[in-house]
This record gives sequence, C-alpha cells and structure tokens, in this order.
Amino acid sequence: MLLSLNWLGDFVTITDKIEDFCRKMTFSGSKVESFECLAEDIRDVVVGKVEKISTHPDAQKLVVCQVDIGSSHNVQIVTGATNLFEGAIVPVAVDGACLPGDVKIKSRKFRGVESNGMLCSLGELGLNHAFFPTASADGILIIEDRCEVGQDIRDALLLKDTVVDFEITSNRTDCLSVWGLAREAAATYGLKFNKPVAKFEFCPADNLKVEVARPDLCPHYMVKYISDVNFSFSPLWLRARLKAAGIRPISGLVDITNYVCIEIGQPLHVFDAGKVAGKIIVRTAKPNEKIVTLDGVVRELDDSMLVIADEEKALAIAGVMGGFESGVTEATRNVIFESANFNHVSVRQTANALGLRTESSQRFGKQMPFTCEDGLSRACELVKQLGIAVVDNSAVDVCAERRKPKHIKLDCSAINKILGTDLDRKQIVETLNRLDFDVTDDDDVVVPDFRLDIEINVDLAEEVARIKDYNEIQSVPLSGVYGVAPERQQQFEDRVVELVVAAGFHEVLTYTMVSPKHFNRLCLPPDAPERDFVAIKNPLGEETSIMRTTTLPSMLEALALNHRQKNEKVLLFDLGCDYIKSEFDDENGKRLVDERQMLTIGAYGNDCDFYSIKAVLVNLLGCLGISGHEFAKTPDLAYVHPGRTATISVEGCVLGFVGELHPTVAKNYDLPKGTLVARLNMRDMFGLSTSKVYTPIPRYPAVLRDIAVICDVSMPAAEIEKTIRDVAKDMLVLLRLFDVYTGDQIPDDKKSVAYELHFQSKVRTLKDEEVDKLMVKIIRALEDKRITLR
Repeated sequence: MLLSLNWLGDFVTITDKIEDFCRKMTFSGSKVESFECLAEDIRDVVVGKVEKISTHPDAQKLVVCQVDIGSSHNVQIVTGATNLFEGAIVPVAVDGACLPGDVKIKSRKFRGVESNGMLCSLGELGLNHAFFPTASADGILIIEDRCEVGQDIRDALLLKDTVVDFEITSNRTDCLSVWGLAREAAATYGLKFNKPVAKFEFCPADNLKVEVARPDLCPHYMVKYISDVNFSFSPLWLRARLKAAGIRPISGLVDITNYVCIEIGQPLHVFDAGKVAGKIIVRTAKPNEKIVTLDGVVRELDDSMLVIADEEKALAIAGVMGGFESGVTEATRNVIFESANFNHVSVRQTANALGLRTESSQRFGKQMPFTCEDGLSRACELVKQLGIAVVDNSAVDVCAERRKPKHIKLDCSAINKILGTDLDRKQIVETLNRLDFDVTDDDDVVVPDFRLDIEINVDLAEEVARIKDYNEIQSVPLSGVYGVAPERQQQFEDRVVELVVAAGFHEVLTYTMVSPKHFNRLCLPPDAPERDFVAIKNPLGEETSIMRTTTLPSMLEALALNHRQKNEKVLLFDLGCDYIKSEFDDENGKRLVDERQMLTIGAYGNDCDFYSIKAVLVNLLGCLGISGHEFAKTPDLAYVHPGRTATISVEGCVLGFVGELHPTVAKNYDLPKGTLVARLNMRDMFGLSTSKVYTPIPRYPAVLRDIAVICDVSMPAAEIEKTIRDVAKDMLVLLRLFDVYTGDQIPDDKKSVAYELHFQSKVRTLKDEEVDKLMVKIIRALEDKRITLR
C-alpha cells in the first residue's frame, strides 16, 4: 500500500521526520517497507512566463525567448520548441539546475547567442502524458493550472511529496486505504483522526431497480444513477495523488473510482446506464455463460461465480472485473455507480479460476469492512466538486444483514499477565479509545466495525502492546507449565540434524514446488517414475508449477547458487519431502499424495570424495543405532555416475544412495565435476533406529590379526566383510579396511584388500590357538568365494 503523506495530511497532522514516522508506524504494527521523497532530483526549476519571442539571428530553427522568472530581470533562453507563444507559462531550469537522470543545466551559447537555462518538456521533468494529458507530445510543457511566476515547479505541479510503502497483512484490510493508515497514525501519535462527514444522505431511487438473488455472496449492494456526464480530465491535485499512489490517471469518472478506492478502501465500478437493460440482478452465472471483460478477453463462467447482470446479459464479474459491453466511453452521458461488499471466498475462488488478478479482486478477495455507503457518498461528493455530472440524493441500497458489533469482556489482569505489565484500567481504556474501541463502565468492549481481526481478549492485549510501544514493555522471563516432550520421531529428526551439522554441513530449506524442466536436466528417461508428478492447479508460474517428486533438483540448485558465488567448498543438507502419488484415493475419489521425508546431502570442493561422504553416512547410521548397513553397487540411476555410486541397505531395506553426480547432470546445473549427492529415506531410518544400550568396557584383552586377500577388481569390499563376519560372529568386535592395492605382483583383473581384525570375548581371555582356528575357517570361507590369501 503506497501512502502519500500529502494525502495523509487531510486526516491527521504529522510533523515528525519521515524516518521517525516510518519507525513509529512499524513498531505500532504497520510495517514500512520503504519510503521515497518524490521529485528530489529536480532542483532550481521554476515557473516562468514567456514575455517575448524573437528569431535567432543565425539559426532558422531556433528562437530566443525572454522569460520572466520572478526575479529583477528576465532570463534569455534559446530553444528549438515550436509550441511556444508569448504569455505561455512554462517550467524554466535556470543556470545550475538539476533534472532527473542527474542532468545539470549550464549557461551556454547557441550559434553565438547566450542561453541562460532551459525550457523543460514533460520528459525532461520525469513526467508522462497520463499526468498531463493535454500537454504537447514533443514540445515544451505549457502549464494551464493556476500558479505563480517564480514558484518552485515542484510546488506548482504538486510534485513534492513523500510516499511510504506499507506491507499490509491479510487480516488488516481496514489499512488498505488512506483512511485506515491515517487512523493508525493518529492512534500511534495520540492525535485526532479527522474523518470527513458524509455529505450525502441517500433516499430511495425511482429510476433504478435492483434484485440481489444471492445475498449470501453479496451482503450489501448500492447503486446510484448519475446523469449528464461531461467526459473530461481530472484536476491536477487529483492526478497528483493518484500518481503518488502508483495509479495512472485516465479520466474524471474513472479517476474518481480509483481515488475513492485508495482513500476509503471501497472499490467502485461504473456502468454505462444506456447499456443496462432493465433492472440490475446480482446472481451467479449460468452454466457456460460468457462475458467479454474490460481487457477484451472472452471468459467462460460457471455457476459458482457471482456476476452483476441486467435482464439480458452479464455486465460484470462481481468483485473482479467489469464487462467490456457495459463499460464507460467518451460517448457516455449517464452512468450507474456501484458500491458493494462481496463474499471474499467467492471472489478469491472466481479470480483464481479465471486467472484474473485485479486491484478489485485483491481487495474483495480479503474480508472487507462495510464501507459501501462511505465510498458512494465520497464518489458523489467528488463528482459534484469536479462538476462533471448532475448528482442528486437518490440511491438504491440493498443490505441483507448488517454486521452486528462484536463485544468482548475486558480483563485487565489477563492483559497485564500476557504482556508482563502493570497497567491500570484507565491506561488500558485510553489506549483502546485511541483505536476507536468503546469501553463501557462494566468493561464491555465494543469493537469498531472496521476491525474484523479482533475476536478475543488476547487481541485486545496485542492492541494495547503495539500502541504502548513494545520497546517500552519490560522483558520478563517466560513462565508456565512445560508442554509435552517432543515425540520420538521429532527427537529422531533433531538428532539427524545434530549429527549432520557436527560433520560440517549447513542446513538449507528449499521450495517444494518446482519446474518440470528439472526432469530433463536430471537426464531422466520419459518413463521415469519421477515424471509422474502432482501438478499445481493455479501456479504462480512455470517455475513453481508442480510438486517435486525428488528433492535432488532443489539441492542441486542450492549447490549451483553457491558455486556461482565462488564458494570453493560447500557441504549442504536438507530434510525435505518428495511428493509421490499414492496408490490410494480419499473419500471423494481423488488420488492421495504420499509425503516422503528424505535426508538429502550435497557437496563439492577440496577433500570431498565418495569415501568422505560415505564416512559421514556410516557415522550417522551408527550413531542412530542402525547396524548391519551395507553399501552395494547401485542399479543404473540416470543422474549419478554409474561406477561411483552405491546403494545403502539394511537387512534388505534400501535406505537410499550415495554417489558422484553424473557429469552431464553436473554440466546442466553448472556444477563442478565430482559433485557428490546422497539421499536417505527418513521414515525407513526411523523404523530401523534403536536406542543406545550401555556396554561396559571389556575386561579381557583383544587378539589382533591382519589378513590380505586377492579378489576380482569388481568385487565389493562389503561382500568380503560379510563373509568374514558370518564366520567370526560375535567374537569379531572390529573389522577395519586399511589397504586396497593394484599394480605390481597383482594380476590386472585383481586387487589386494587388507583388513585388521580384532577378536575379543566378554567372558574370558581368548587363546591364540582358538583365534588361529577361527582365521583358518575365515580363509576357507573366502576361498569358497574365489578370494585367496595373498
């Protein structure tokens, strides 16, 4: 919401510096995003009057002007403009002036004639023809509005203003207006809010008939007939305010509706009365009914969408956009003003279904206060003030049921307990009064009708806190009864995060909605299960159009971002979900979605290789009490290197994989070769994890043996280790791989693998003889699998 401080000044007088105003408004709950001082880049440009025009003695296309700028003598300026005349009021940039774009004006000679400044066009002042619709397209700006010679051009053209950009939350629709923010500013500063008194008291109209067929979707509907419309442009003051609010001025009638929408927060619509057949009917659309909206697009409606219609056709999509056929043109002479309140859920669903996002739908798509009468009254007042039509006091007002004021029992002790304060009743009541809450002697709080977000006593506590200033409330330690301890699954997730962070990784949070283009970047085949995704019905864009079926693209994008930032070594992890179509349907026959939480790891840089990431995962599984894990060659996965990837399984349950990213995929994401990724299923790991069991320190000594064997190059070390463990059983307490060798004295298709074995008993001291016998059994078991002793 863009707020002009000049406009704000109509309702409350603020004398603070802009920085202090923004800080105080933010701390009182109206968050300021930024502010801009308009026309700051224009300096030493004044209003001038062309007194005399003469031809240049040495240039046919130039003229020499004597310009009165309110000083003791006229200023001589040479120009090539063709739209000047003696007596013209123009902007004059004198010697030393500054213009937008850091343009500086200096005196200079044109073909021997001194020019002590410049006459300015719209573009040179940073303006456009929407702001000055009657100005010349390629000449000097001729000022037709009343101003004084020598006056600062910023004051003459009402350019000097400060615009504050507020972030308005969805529950505070009352602040989507100058009125609303003026009320907030008045409450923040303890000043009076000068709300204008409605000047129109409407009486029933005989020239309009209205039928509201769906009062549940349109609880309040007002229309007003206005005749003898004169199509003209708005005055400068109105155009200046719309420009400050980020709205392009169009014409007097349209500008009035936009002005009222910004000032009061009530969207209005205007129908050409000559194009309305019979009475106005507020109804839902007929099946397959079509309407051409103001943007010229034919839109097909369904029977859930509310429309404003006459006896023959739909005139507008209620709360979203008007119809082209009933729109106002320069030929329009009689109009109907509409001021209504629509069901916010209905408007939002209609706008989403049609893919139509307008200023009106963004406001009506949230629950709006009942400001129909204020809005229509202000519009009629402006029409009369601008003299663009004939206005009387007749109107049609159809209101199904006015909102009843909400009542809350004031509990001062509860408010003090919540805030940790010691405010007396008088202080609390005065604060609430500043926000237009009425408090009776028996502590009945009447909530103002525009505060739709206030429901219970806690809301009153928040109001008191923000107006009293959070910084003035003393900090106190939290007190109360501890809640329920985290569930075991949450404890498990916390432990996973703790362990991976301890290994040097940084956690990232990634978006669950992604683009289907990632499947091609991952080199997935057309029939890959990952391509069976859930599509978003109304996506914000193609980049967030589907629910991801794998967290891998999100991780790769995070790695790529860091690589672009020249981070040489990056270790990341994410606890995100895959969204997989389930085999089951809900009670409505719609396919359910299985959310599978995955631990996703990504890394690149020095010292990052397959074995370092594998070691992190081995430590993780061990600390989680998951024993018996095995690493085996993985079936072909399109996105990882076929020879540098392994699946991780426990007792036949595949937990995930770890490996090097396929070079083609790495190139697609602009990642370095050797980038490593891993994914583990959190649900499966949780099911396999066990609690830690205390094991006393061994009382009896261990017996150590080394063994070196020769096997096929392709044989996984895990197969060798499994064979050894199957034979040694509980007697083997440690098996450590310490050497893998290929080269001299080893056949080309073989490798040498060496292990350190620790044997130990919990109940007695082992003898060398029995360990030797066990080693013989191990060697025989290995030989049965064509693994020979070196």
